[in-house]
Amino acid sequence: MKMTGWMGLALLGLCAPMAADAEHGGSDWYGGVRGGLVLSGIDSDSMTREMQRRGHNVAVEVDDDAVGGHLYVGRQFTDKASVEIGFMELGSYDARVTGTTTQPAQLASDISDAQPVSGEAISLGLRARIPVSERVGLDTRLGGFYWSTDSDIRTAAGTQQIEDDGIGTLFGMGLDARLGARLHLGLGAELWRPDSEGASRVVYGQIEYHFGH
Repeated sequence: MKMTGWMGLALLGLCAPMAADAEHGGSDWYGGVRGGLVLSGIDSDSMTREMQRRGHNVAVEVDDDAVGGHLYVGRQFTDKASVEIGFMELGSYDARVTGTTTQPAQLASDISDAQPVSGEAISLGLRARIPVSERVGLDTRLGGFYWSTDSDIRTAAGTQQIEDDGIGTLFGMGLDARLGARLHLGLGAELWRPDSEGASRVVYGQIEYHFGH
């Protein structure tokens, strides 16, 4: 299991102390999940042009969207501000290559470098909630993430396995609606920008549970 997978299990383990804190009167912990469509902004034409610019006489067909999610826990320090840690599924993309190149290993590396960020990640960030009405608020989030991925790039010369990782920043904004004493639902969007080229936009739905409220 990759390191991010172990961290994801550790994140789930945080739910136990959160629940215990709530039973003893704590009311600052919450947990939830965001999930939706990841839009990479990279299509087959732009990927093909990029590979040809790098000296490869190939055509590349890529998926331009994927499904991603974000499992997170957080703690409020004021009515409007909190800190969150999360486990992110960044989605995966298929790349199909036709044509020839004299550097198959370099081609696989170049495709992996130019693809949108994918795989798994651990995030840490700040969240601010601005009340719009008694039950609805505007959420903004700013943070960073460490990502890790394994990619299989299939070309005429065979399959190349590429491992990659790095750090990135994320920014999110959305609406959060309180349905009851503890349950919240939300809609919004996030921007994931890794340290390499490109960025992904995420349109998500959100469900969140507040312990002890």
